[in-house]
Amino acid sequence: MLCVKCGERSFESEVVLDVENVKGAAESTFIYLNPYDPTSRSLKEDCISVYINNKFVKAVKDNSEDGDMFLFTAFVPEGRFKIKYVMEHGGSEISGTYYCEIENNYIGKWNVSDSYSETISASIYNDVISFDPADVKLVGTGKQSGNSYFLKSGYISYSTKKKYSGFSIHCQNFYNGFGGGSGCPIPPSIYSDDEKIHSAIGYIYEFITDARIVEEKLKYDNDYINYSFKKLIEGLERFNKDELRLLRNAFYAKNGYVFKDENLNKYFSSAICYFPDKSMTIDKIKVTESEKILIEMIQAVEKGESAEDVFNKYKK
Repeated sequence: MLCVKCGERSFESEVVLDVENVKGAAESTFIYLNPYDPTSRSLKEDCISVYINNKFVKAVKDNSEDGDMFLFTAFVPEGRFKIKYVMEHGGSEISGTYYCEIENNYIGKWNVSDSYSETISASIYNDVISFDPADVKLVGTGKQSGNSYFLKSGYISYSTKKKYSGFSIHCQNFYNGFGGGSGCPIPPSIYSDDEKIHSAIGYIYEFITDARIVEEKLKYDNDYINYSFKKLIEGLERFNKDELRLLRNAFYAKNGYVFKDENLNKYFSSAICYFPDKSMTIDKIKVTESEKILIEMIQAVEKGESAEDVFNKYKK
């Protein structure tokens, strides 16, 4: 079973394999390699352990150019036995403040018994999760669009008895917005062919990211944030009034506000991250300083005024 909680940036996984040793009983060294990719960085030695038929095997961390390598030396019995990998670590060890990826495509390296089965359970709240394969079960409160899910409670699970099938989970921490290669927030719209936004979730994601750009620009003055801010201003000036209105109201949609305009309700209902809450009034919605500034910047452009002038009033 694999379980992830990205909302708290914590990670816990447990994978039990029913395997068969076709050679003789012997002392063996197992290698667990955690590649340097979006999954994680610098796992500590006590983050991962192995059990052979429920007997604990201590990990020894070794150096590798390819990633975090853990060595386990244990006596492996002849014939069928169970090996269990357990990994636990905190959010500081996950690069997934923006993105994390979990994969298990290495089962083919084992001589797996015919009774092999595996269940993967993921509880990743307020993130957009893509699950491959797609035939998963949603338990709790959430929405689905194709292979993507957005959970408010509960979990999604996948069970298989197919050997060597492999699986992957891609989760994007939605409320941190889109990060560029430098980690600096970048407006998602600049990555579309026509630099437009084409979906309700796209407008919400754009607003979240743009607000982070405003927040960073208030604190820093460097090439990365200056580039992002320039693209933000260019984007606002490029959008027409209807697009600007959707971008402005994306703030309210991400907070579950039910609009008086039925067209807005219908439009944002197509976003898997929109969960309408009739008890949510304008007065109850908490707005950060950067969100407030961004809304004012959008309103200025809607009036034909300068968004940058609005920002400069707040820049200290």
